[in-house]
Amino acid sequence: MLPRGKGHIINIASLGGVLPAEGIATYCATKHAVLGYTDTVRLENRGRGIHFSAIMPTLTNTEMIAGVGHARRFKNAEPEDVAQAVAGVIAKPKPRVIVPRSTGVAASAQRHMPQRVSEALGRPLGTGRVFTSDVERDRRASYAERTGTP
Repeated sequence: MLPRGKGHIINIASLGGVLPAEGIATYCATKHAVLGYTDTVRLENRGRGIHFSAIMPTLTNTEMIAGVGHARRFKNAEPEDVAQAVAGVIAKPKPRVIVPRSTGVAASAQRHMPQRVSEALGRPLGTGRVFTSDVERDRRASYAERTGTP
């Protein structure tokens, strides 16, 4: 891409990279790393004709979230939503795209609040229970066994 002076690298991150969730610390840390990497290489390659984008879906209805809880007032993404976001960012490059867009408004507001306020607002929405006490282990068993995750 550098010799051609054009290209586009799209990484799939997660909203968990900016909004931590109890019970999935390692996952959130790795997605935070994806965002940090994407943002840094974008800066390092500024003006070279290469775009760098991160797609940041919320919980996406795949086997990965089988048996986990659900935060109130937040809509899960569908795999098709993520695919549409990738296609959209190819057509019109953006640094970060939150999927679904409706979640982006709440996520942006939460990221700009004092941490204690943000965490307090998450409690009535149930965000702390999604991957902890709301997990249905029997529904999650197949995925957990295959991937070695809880």
